[in-house]
Amino acid sequence: MNTTKGKAMPVTDKPSAPGRGASLAPGGLVSPTTIDRAQLRLKKVRRKEVREPVSVQDALQLLRPQIVRLVRLGYQLKEIAEFLADDGKGGGIEVDAQALADVVAAGRLGTRSKAGLPVPITGNMPEL
Repeated sequence: MNTTKGKAMPVTDKPSAPGRGASLAPGGLVSPTTIDRAQLRLKKVRRKEVREPVSVQDALQLLRPQIVRLVRLGYQLKEIAEFLADDGKGGGIEVDAQALADVVAAGRLGTRSKAGLPVPITGNMPEL
């Protein structure tokens, strides 16, 4: 048992009610073991499949890891736009190089160092 403000608080891995998970009541505690197990489960979760149409911008955000990978492999944004435009099945995503540059840069601008300071954009950005 742990104590909080003189009150004994049980530390438990058991849910407070069947199927409801841990209590969200103020002062409730969650054991480190439970946190570790939750972290492992969440790391295993895959990206949710997109089953309905999304905007071009949302599609580019979903594809951002693959777009960044191609940039790192040396592909120009214009080439990546051409890859996206022709999926080999009569369709694709029509997008220009500037939209791809915005998607690539958006991830960099949101990056923060451990101290909470913006991380400067470094490296070579592909020419448009």
